[in-house]
Amino acid sequence: MIVQSFGKIFALLALALAVHLSPIEAFETDLRSPIEKIEGDKAYLKPGSIYISENQIYLCYQQEMVGLSTISADEQGVYASVSEIIAKTHPRNDWICTYCGADNSDSNKFCRICGKQRADGGQ
Repeated sequence: MIVQSFGKIFALLALALAVHLSPIEAFETDLRSPIEKIEGDKAYLKPGSIYISENQIYLCYQQEMVGLSTISADEQGVYASVSEIIAKTHPRNDWICTYCGADNSDSNKFCRICGKQRADGGQ
């Protein structure tokens, strides 16, 4: 039963990579995403995904702490701006993987998502 469930999750993730999801679609389908739901420019955050220090509010995203300028709350929960989260977690990088469509930093010779080598070899 566990193996069967894992197989379904893996298939969904593989499908997500194959269809080149937008950052918003990726947030909504990623089971590890700190985002519960998205409505307009409000990204409602899962409990435990926010950390506050003296000088900064952080969102835990893919095992990294991403600084946010503000968070707010309403009757549906705590939220942050979708546009700010996307800007900080999916920056416009220097090359796009021809295999999976992921954005990558110019310094990466291999795709950060699928691991395929950069088409130009990192030149």
